[in-house]
Amino acid sequence: IIVNIEPHGYFTTNPDFMAEMQAFSDSPFLRLNMDTGNTFIAGQDPVAFLQRFQAKVSHVHVKDVSESLAQALRGGATGIAVSHCPLGGGVNADNIRQCLTLLRDGGYQGALSIECEGAGGAMIEESLAWLRSTLKELHIEEGV
Repeated sequence: IIVNIEPHGYFTTNPDFMAEMQAFSDSPFLRLNMDTGNTFIAGQDPVAFLQRFQAKVSHVHVKDVSESLAQALRGGATGIAVSHCPLGGGVNADNIRQCLTLLRDGGYQGALSIECEGAGGAMIEESLAWLRSTLKELHIEEGV
């Protein structure tokens, strides 16, 4: 069983606290669930956050953030459940591209979970299309 700590909350979105939590155990089963949206909304740089913890990442939440949500909450919140926009339609899209590039270059083979609102429909479809297009552009092969 792998235990992932997700950056969502005061302690886990603070890179120094996350490093301290990761140091609780040297077990290979204590890992990190990278969340591009939560790190961004907490006022962190998602790319720098990923660079620091890339060796521990075993799951990734790919989440963009709408401009209005970023203006209202960035640096004042420590996580969001939904993005208020499809992937590629917000202010975090470039960070997502950079994170995907880092993951590719680091040999990441794990899951990418799309996080945006809705159980289906246009926003999910747009997000999937953007992610697939971006993966292709970055020469990242889709798995099954």
